[in-house]
Amino acid sequence: MSILKKLYNKSKEEKGFTLVELIVVLVIIAILAAILVPSLLKYIDTAKGKQASIDARTAYLGIQTAVTEQYATKPSDIPSGPQTLTNDPSKSTNGATAVKATPYVDGIKKKYECTFTVSTSGAISDFTYNATDDGVIIKLTSGGALQVQ
Repeated sequence: MSILKKLYNKSKEEKGFTLVELIVVLVIIAILAAILVPSLLKYIDTAKGKQASIDARTAYLGIQTAVTEQYATKPSDIPSGPQTLTNDPSKSTNGATAVKATPYVDGIKKKYECTFTVSTSGAISDFTYNATDDGVIIKLTSGGALQVQ
C-alpha cells in the first residue's frame, strides 16, 4: 500500500479540522473585520452628527419658544446679550431666556453647552451648540440653517 493511500485512509478515520485549516479561517475573518470596521466607524460618526443636529434644533426651538413667550408677555424684559444653556452639571446655565428655555430641552440626554445672543427685538444670533460628549459643534449660519462644524 502506498504512503498516500495510508494517509488518505488515516485522514478519513480522524474527525475535526487541522491547525492550518483553523488558521486560514481566522485569517479570513480578520481580513473581513479589517474591511468592515472602518465603514462601521464612519456610520457611527455620521449618526453622532445627525443626533447632535437634532439636539441642536431642539435647543434652538426651545430658546426660540422662550423668547417668543417673553416677547409676547413683556417685550421690554427680554434680556439682551450672550447667554448659555447647558445640561452639563459642571457648568451653569446663565441668562433669563436660557433659564426659561430649560423645560423645552429636557429631551436632550447627552451633555451639551449652547451659547447664543438675544437682541432686544427678540432675534437669536451667534447660536452655537456644542455636544460635549461627542465633540460635535453646530452653528447657526447667516441664512438661518444649523451647520455641523
